[in-house]
Amino acid sequence: MNKQNDPSIEDDIKGAEEVKKEFKGFMGSTKVFLTELLDIRKNTDKVATKEAIIADIPFKGHTAWILVCSIFIASIGLNANSTAVVIGAMLISPLMGPILGIGMAIAVNDIDTLRRSLRSFAVMVVLSVLTAYLFFEFFPLRDESSELLARTKPDIRDVLIAFFGGLALVIARAKKGTIASVIFGVAIATALMPPLCTVGFGLAIGRFDFAAGAMYLFIINTIFIGLATFLVLKLLRFPMVKYADSAKRRLTARIASLVALLVMIPAGFTFYNVFQESRFDNQVNQLIHETIGIYQFKGNGRFMKNLTEIKYNPEGVSSIELVTMGDETIPEHVIATWQNQKNQYSKLENTEFKIFQGGQDDSEQKFNYVNELYEAKKAELLTKDERIQLLEQELAGLSSFANKQIPFNDISAEARSNYENLAAMSFSYVISTDFSSQDTIPVFEVKWKDPKDLQKVLAESKKLNDWLKIRLKDDKILVKIKSD
Repeated sequence: MNKQNDPSIEDDIKGAEEVKKEFKGFMGSTKVFLTELLDIRKNTDKVATKEAIIADIPFKGHTAWILVCSIFIASIGLNANSTAVVIGAMLISPLMGPILGIGMAIAVNDIDTLRRSLRSFAVMVVLSVLTAYLFFEFFPLRDESSELLARTKPDIRDVLIAFFGGLALVIARAKKGTIASVIFGVAIATALMPPLCTVGFGLAIGRFDFAAGAMYLFIINTIFIGLATFLVLKLLRFPMVKYADSAKRRLTARIASLVALLVMIPAGFTFYNVFQESRFDNQVNQLIHETIGIYQFKGNGRFMKNLTEIKYNPEGVSSIELVTMGDETIPEHVIATWQNQKNQYSKLENTEFKIFQGGQDDSEQKFNYVNELYEAKKAELLTKDERIQLLEQELAGLSSFANKQIPFNDISAEARSNYENLAAMSFSYVISTDFSSQDTIPVFEVKWKDPKDLQKVLAESKKLNDWLKIRLKDDKILVKIKSD
């Protein structure tokens, strides 16, 4: 049979061609739909956008006073730990104008606008920090609130918030009929004002690490908002500024390109560093969750999560310090297993891993250590209530340790006066186990003057044991007879 004349084959060919046509039609329709959905060029007003951004750059008169007022409001809100007040300050702050101006000037090679934007930006930053510093320097209440402390250590999320917030802001600015709600939302999300207030707070109380961390966060927000502005305006193909002098045009283009490069390099470097630190913190938290977080203390021991010390050092050795409290120590082989688990994480392989444990006979040392560690870590505790709760927990723990201390001098003196046949007495704690549980037993070892009378020695020892249990209120006490 001739295959070319086979009707079934012809039908198959026609069916395949129809499927191809339908698929191409579907893909074409999808492409058109996505283009119409995501395209922002058609509804962009380039002239109005540029004029609006340039109008927000100048910093004088009303704008200066608005900035000062917003700084005071933000500082009061941070000091009072009021999120609502801080949000209000961010809504009225004019800091976003010069940042958008910088991004736009670089994108369109407008050197004059870039110069004005940088000048206004520098004045705004200096005035903001100075105002916040004066407020916290002379205001009597300077508590380290959670709103303040949240701005002292940026992470990868702050980078992403700044970048995508900047994208949303520029896209909203470029749309015909600017979307005001988007602008307000970006002002809240990127939070330019609170970090500058925190810089002033850190300078006022002498905590330069606070000031440095907050300024780092502000720089991150600034760079990535400017970078987002630059990218969006380039994507929308905003017209480049033309100069009559061709030499000046080339020089301006080179300067703008150089500034753009200088902005992108620290942006990429910042993103990389923050990303690496974020990976380190995530792996540390995962390690703690999989090790000490699931460790079952059999006695009164417990893990003090609030006192965990995590130090990331990109150029040196990072460290992890964990603290446990109670009358139970973690066995060495368990800690060695945790060390091996730590080395399985890529960012923790060369990290120092330390566990500070409290024993049962060092309550004074333990109290001093908790006090010192608390003083060092109190800046990272979120609220006063948490500080009080932590101290109350430690005080209760130390009280239980104090109750377990044996007043040996008093006990030995009372025993000697009550038992004339008692020649010597010693005391120690003995740790015993049946391999399913572990216990700590107070043991008194006694020596009698006349050990030959066995029945009398046993009776006196039992009587002494019963007396000690009542006297010390501990049923675990054990009296042993010391042999020569």
